[in-house]
Amino acid sequence: MERLTFPNADLSHVENFLNKHSNFDGTIIANSLKKLAEYEDLEEQGLLVRLPCKVGDVVYCISDIGCHECERRYKECVCPCPKKIFDEKFDYSMMPDMGIDNFATKEEAERKLAELEGSKDE
Repeated sequence: MERLTFPNADLSHVENFLNKHSNFDGTIIANSLKKLAEYEDLEEQGLLVRLPCKVGDVVYCISDIGCHECERRYKECVCPCPKKIFDEKFDYSMMPDMGIDNFATKEEAERKLAELEGSKDE
């Protein structure tokens, strides 16, 4: 994304100008520009993450986990049971698997499950 602010810019001249020549509160505008600059800095550093949904929203997960019979017999993550879609409340720990095993919509999860089942049959 194109940067809209200058890093470490002195915004006092903007604040003073707005206070003298407009009806805007220059302090509010200057503080808003500083906050925007902070977000742009975080984005440039790769530290700003856009979440696919709000924390606590329902997401749809594909898994064979939850088969209690297999959990006792299989120590590894190899379960012969079919994978299923279940809903879960989103939290940050799900981010690495978004689009792989976790999906924002049920339709996306159903498409992925159909794809997985189709590749298993081949």
